[in-house]
Amino acid sequence: MSIINNVLKDLEARPSQFVPIEIASVESAVRDQAKSTRIHTIILVLVLSAAALAYWFFQIYQDSDAFVSQPEAIVDTPTTPTTPVPLAAAVIEPVTPVNQIIDLQISESAENMNLEFSLQAKVISYLKERGENSFVYFLKDIRSEIAEPVINNNRWIEQLSISALDEGIEVSFRTAPGVLVETRQQSGDDGQVWAIKLKKPSAPIAVTKDAEIPTRAIVEPPLVKPVPAITVNTNVDTKIEVEAVEQPKVVKLDIKSNTPELTDNEKLEKAIGLQKRRRWQQAETILKSLIDGTEDLGARQNLLSSYEYRQQSANYSRLLQESIDLYPQQPIFKTRFARSLYKTGDYAVVIEYLQNTDNADAIQLALIAASYQRLDQHAKAIEYYRQSLDKEERDAKNWIGLGISQEHMAQLKDALRSYRIAARLGNISARLQAFVEKRIGKLVKAIS
Repeated sequence: MSIINNVLKDLEARPSQFVPIEIASVESAVRDQAKSTRIHTIILVLVLSAAALAYWFFQIYQDSDAFVSQPEAIVDTPTTPTTPVPLAAAVIEPVTPVNQIIDLQISESAENMNLEFSLQAKVISYLKERGENSFVYFLKDIRSEIAEPVINNNRWIEQLSISALDEGIEVSFRTAPGVLVETRQQSGDDGQVWAIKLKKPSAPIAVTKDAEIPTRAIVEPPLVKPVPAITVNTNVDTKIEVEAVEQPKVVKLDIKSNTPELTDNEKLEKAIGLQKRRRWQQAETILKSLIDGTEDLGARQNLLSSYEYRQQSANYSRLLQESIDLYPQQPIFKTRFARSLYKTGDYAVVIEYLQNTDNADAIQLALIAASYQRLDQHAKAIEYYRQSLDKEERDAKNWIGLGISQEHMAQLKDALRSYRIAARLGNISARLQAFVEKRIGKLVKAIS
């Protein structure tokens, strides 16, 4: 027991190690909690603001990419009216016709000539255009698996062409003077036949009336009185003078036609006028007659414009290739060929083809720039857009293209300036104008 008591006494003698825990007052705890809530609120507001700003910048560049993916055509052909290409035109797949031309049979006789087109089914056809010795028939909802024959030195028909359009086939031909044209459609053992018959007009029947034979009057011969004999003295020197008879003067007649022959230049102007009035077939006939003549270059240019407007791609490609071979250094043909490559998406080929051109013009430089832009090489696009604008500074579309690439390179102030110049120049479509105004508004906010 004494041991236990000693231990207890020893424990009581030691100093206490207990430290009481301080508890903050209720008022202090509430104040600290309110302060923490305000800090959290400020942090939340900052996070939301940053997210909204990031979303806004994302929308700016998303809109810019949407425009770049579908730019409006840069180069326009000034000679003929063309349909503007929208920025974001929906791609509509044409309905493939189920009917088609599978055969063409030509038969000729002394009286007529027949061109029989074999079809798979009945077709709707009508005369689309009629000119002097020229005809254009349209066959709806049909396609052709044949190529038109080359016709030379035929007494019935001078030219025949079969052109594929989006909604059917266009059969155009030119006959010899004085040939009548008939068309018919009939059912046969192998299907439908749509035929063209060419024939000469029937000669009019000459009606002759028996001429009345006048009654000849019986006239008695006059009485002849005897003439006394004349004695001629041969010793007398008789001299007979014969007066010279004046010959009639030859009169030359210069007969001039009421319709004088037009010069090649006048024919070209006439063809251009017909194109403006949408009389394509007549214009085409005149332009083809000028090929290889004194107005060969102008005829080819306008004929290409006609084929392009009427979407006759086969004729367009054939004439363009022929013209490039004939005029390898002619800028108009090189530009058209580059545009055809651009439309098919061969951007690298466009760049390679036009970069080898000496003294490229503004349109060709703009095509190079647009091709680089499509390949997302915006630094190169900016370089060539500037070169193009150095040669033609009033082209609003090229200023827009320059602004797009400048935005992609984060050159916002330069892009804003380019868009403002384009808006000031005008002469752009309403959709492009709206796009420019939208970009200007967003860039002003982004820069400020």
